[in-house]
Amino acid sequence: MFGKRLGENMAQVVLKHVWKRYTDFVAVKDFSLTMNDREFIVLVGPSGCGKSTTLRMVAGLEEISEGDIFIGDRRVNDVPPKDRDIAMVFQNYALYPHWTVFENMAFGLKLRKLPREEIRSRVVESAKVLEIDHLLDRKPKALSGGQRQRVAMGRAIVRNPKVFLFDEPLSNLDAKLRVQMRVEISRLHNRLQTTIIYVTHDQVEAMTLADRIVIMHDGRIQQVGTPLDVYDRPANLFVATFIGSPSMNVLAARYDGRTIVGSGLHLVPTAAQKARLGNEERELTVGIRPQHLSAGALVGAGVGADRPHGRLEGKVEVIEHLGSERFVYFRVADKQVTARLDPTASTASEGEVGTFGVDVEAIHLFGSDGTNLLIDASKES
Repeated sequence: MFGKRLGENMAQVVLKHVWKRYTDFVAVKDFSLTMNDREFIVLVGPSGCGKSTTLRMVAGLEEISEGDIFIGDRRVNDVPPKDRDIAMVFQNYALYPHWTVFENMAFGLKLRKLPREEIRSRVVESAKVLEIDHLLDRKPKALSGGQRQRVAMGRAIVRNPKVFLFDEPLSNLDAKLRVQMRVEISRLHNRLQTTIIYVTHDQVEAMTLADRIVIMHDGRIQQVGTPLDVYDRPANLFVATFIGSPSMNVLAARYDGRTIVGSGLHLVPTAAQKARLGNEERELTVGIRPQHLSAGALVGAGVGADRPHGRLEGKVEVIEHLGSERFVYFRVADKQVTARLDPTASTASEGEVGTFGVDVEAIHLFGSDGTNLLIDASKES
């Protein structure tokens, strides 16, 4: 059953200049993307960014205002949801409470009038994959939240569709169970080798699950790339602050042709950074991830004033001890800054002014329009 499509290249999903307009609101704006066969694509962004609307247009649950959607080599703009060969898993499990697990999983197959033995075979095999085969005779009220989500996933799997669509399926689960289910979904994708389009507002889910992440904001795609690519090379300030936990620190600064200075901030950039910035003075936003701050000493200090190095000073407000690491929250002008430090590092106490080193090679620099000045946009895919 699950190897049926392994030799086929029919699960590619292509959206070309797709728009979704309501009477007084544009939810999705000029969305174009090719999602490859067997790829795990995650659409991520804040609430209201258009990610679920995009998913529902792929499913056929929302009409397209403009553009085209292809599943395989078939244009599906006017194809009903039941004929698109997709299966969708919702945030709400949507299980029939008076039916057993088996009956819930088999319902879609019965509607398609498949033979009884094939239905049983598909349901049992899917249940084994999800490790719920011992629950087939139970009703949903006798299941935990994680088990109910597995049943909802099993109901989709038995259809053996070209594409799986997941709309925030883990939002109703507690933190520990979300971690467990992320592993289960990754394992499921590795086994089924089917295209998955997954929507979430949780950037941790996106980073851990995706082959490629599609980051959306205000109805538009902000960046598409592998998890490490969007983390290490964010295209703009929105992506930089959205991806990563704790969030990237951002500080206003000015480049004078040689150094970057701001309130409590002094940086001597690398030769490559200077080459991208040029010789003219300009206003900047400096992005520093919490792990690229160090306690006490300047990064690169003692090797010459013109060598890349940096420091950041601020008043320590809160220190959190988490065992394997320590978070130090300090105030720089009107900004709260987070440093992620080794638990043994020596820092200023709460209420004192501390000095933190900055790994200058790891900083991000953004222009007035929010674009990353250290990335050559002409080379971005």
